[in-house]
Amino acid sequence: MHTNILKAFLSLLLCTQSLLASTHCVEVMILNASIKAGEATGKGSSFTGRILFNQYLSSPKVQEPSDTRSFSGSEAWFPAGPFFLDGQVLTPEAGSHLLMKDRQAFVFNNRSKAVFRAFSLVPFPSMGEMQSLEGKTLTTRRLITNKFESAGIVYVDQAQTLNDNSEYFLDGAPSTAEEALQAGRSVRVFAPQAFMLSAFSDDALIDGMAEKAKPETKRYHPRGYLEEGSAAFLPTGGEKMADQPLFGKKTTVLVDGQYQFPAIRKQLLAQCDQAILFNISAKKVIGPEFLVVRSKIRGIEDGRVLSVSAEEISLVMEKDGREEKISLAEVDSFFLNGLPVESAEAFKAGMQLSIYQPLPQRVDVLSLPPYPDFSTSKTFGHLEQSVYAVDGTRHILKEGDLPNRVKALQQ
Repeated sequence: MHTNILKAFLSLLLCTQSLLASTHCVEVMILNASIKAGEATGKGSSFTGRILFNQYLSSPKVQEPSDTRSFSGSEAWFPAGPFFLDGQVLTPEAGSHLLMKDRQAFVFNNRSKAVFRAFSLVPFPSMGEMQSLEGKTLTTRRLITNKFESAGIVYVDQAQTLNDNSEYFLDGAPSTAEEALQAGRSVRVFAPQAFMLSAFSDDALIDGMAEKAKPETKRYHPRGYLEEGSAAFLPTGGEKMADQPLFGKKTTVLVDGQYQFPAIRKQLLAQCDQAILFNISAKKVIGPEFLVVRSKIRGIEDGRVLSVSAEEISLVMEKDGREEKISLAEVDSFFLNGLPVESAEAFKAGMQLSIYQPLPQRVDVLSLPPYPDFSTSKTFGHLEQSVYAVDGTRHILKEGDLPNRVKALQQ
């Protein structure tokens, strides 16, 4: 009888924890979406995503590669939540159109409301720890959960085919496959990139520095650049913020839309230029909760349109003020506010413009491993570690204790 009472209590506790769960911080592949932008509370909005990486997701179930999570109402869309798109900050109304099938996104919700989403026009890089290289097949191992107390430590192996014209980088410098690709190192593989122009109308963008000037503003998100060789942040159109620390102990760093562990973020930040600071509630930026940065390897530059003709587009570059001309005949794809358009006909003088240079597959390697050694961790060393091989079979890397919440489910 006592056993049955205990089981009932644990079941009630788990249900209560699920209902009270208020923080979701995950990278997902969107499977379906229906967003009702314009509603004050997001009523009627929903989307479902397959979890690619779980930084924090209150859930009693064990994380597996096929796990999904559904977001609805203000969890799916909230009128105060900005969207980050490859270094631009979009309004919730404009960004809501990016929530569509087959898009990858980094989703952060707090108190059951959408806080922000980070997107890219191209797929996020395949990321993980190098395991092996056989011929042209590179295998990397990605951690897919960081919510260890509820899911354990779970990895997924990914196989990637290397192209003959791939470019290789080691710790930010050009390298070769032989020199860079060694087991245990952190690897990001970027898909080939077409020549794209992505323009933004003024009403689709948020000026973080202007938001700061509003008396009622509780959060703002200036965008700018990391100063070369220092920790200074240079906001676009704002004062230099060299005396502000870029991140504190609780700062989450997203590089090209993906979460990075503290052990390697310093090396990655040295390879980045464009950045967005984001505080959830602070009125001034002192150790932001989120640092959203874009690496130079992405091959993206920002500017402002000066003029558009049938043959070319003229613009002034944001970072150094130089003027450039681009032949429209050479461009593969055009985007307006993150959505594809047929041509540059809709581009107007004064619009913000991002230029995506045509690039081959790029393999970006750090000489450090991407994850801590959880086996020796005082906090997580006792937990079971498992990996899903490329063929989908599950293997135990280290036998250990299952998380308490998982044990409760098994009783």
